[in-house]
Amino acid sequence: MKLTIRDICILSLLGAFLYIIQIVLSQIPNIEGVSLLILVITFIYGWRALFPITVFIGLEIVTYGLGLWNVFYLYVWYLLMVAVLLLKPVCKTSAWAWALVLGFYGLIFGALYSIIFLFVGGASAFVASWASGIMFDIAHCVGNFALTIFAFKPLIKLFERLTR
Repeated sequence: MKLTIRDICILSLLGAFLYIIQIVLSQIPNIEGVSLLILVITFIYGWRALFPITVFIGLEIVTYGLGLWNVFYLYVWYLLMVAVLLLKPVCKTSAWAWALVLGFYGLIFGALYSIIFLFVGGASAFVASWASGIMFDIAHCVGNFALTIFAFKPLIKLFERLTR
């Protein structure tokens, strides 16, 4: 994976853009553009998506400080990147297929977060954490699905133009 100075600049700016989108949409509970942008960035850049995701996570940690949620950040976004890489040959450029993937991802987001509590407080802490946020996960599912249906194809076209 050879990176040019131009690649490093673009990938770093994409990481900052992920962070800005997260901040801008943070006023709307569990409606976020980060998942969709990670999908698109991974779709276009492949494994190089590690760089903007890492920049995004670093900015999140600098902003919100150190805590248990940092452990979550260290696996949830990379897990999405790996899922996109694995599903790309199946889903191709189908907005509907990716909407289903990101909808499902939004639905299990709380369970992925609650895994931390499995190790900290056991199975009951995991279930309590997951159950307390299931309504947010449903909103996250719907938000991810809708955003992907409307914005996936235009974003792919935009990012393809940017990479030329």
